[in-house]
Amino acid sequence: MTETTQELLARLTGFTPGPWITHAARVGGDIAVVTENRDIIGEVFEDIRHDRENARDECSENAALIAAAPTLHRIATEQAAEIERLREYATHKRNCNMMSAFIQGKVCTCGFNAARAALGEQA
Repeated sequence: MTETTQELLARLTGFTPGPWITHAARVGGDIAVVTENRDIIGEVFEDIRHDRENARDECSENAALIAAAPTLHRIATEQAAEIERLREYATHKRNCNMMSAFIQGKVCTCGFNAARAALGEQA
C-alpha cells in the first residue's frame, strides 16, 4: 500500500528542530550536520564513497540535503495543508447549490463561507 502524504508527515515528527547546518571536519572530508548549538544530527563520510570519484562534492551535497530536512518538512507540511484546503473548496464548489452564484461572482449562502469566517479563514 502506498503511504499518503498526510501519513508520511504524521510519521515524521519528534525530530530535533532546525535549523540544521553543515560543519566540515578540520581533517579529512567528513561533514557533520549539526544544530546551531553544535549538537550532532548526523555525519556524512567522504572516505566510504565508491571509487572516491567526486567524493568530496557528493559528501558536501548529501550533507546539505540532510541539513535542509527541517525546512523541507515545514514546506511539505504547509503545502499538504494548502492542497487539502483547495480540495475542500473544490468539493464545496461541486456540491454547492449556489454554483451559478459562484459563476456570477455572488456570495455563497450555503453556510460554507460562514463556517470559514467563524474559523478566521477567508472564504
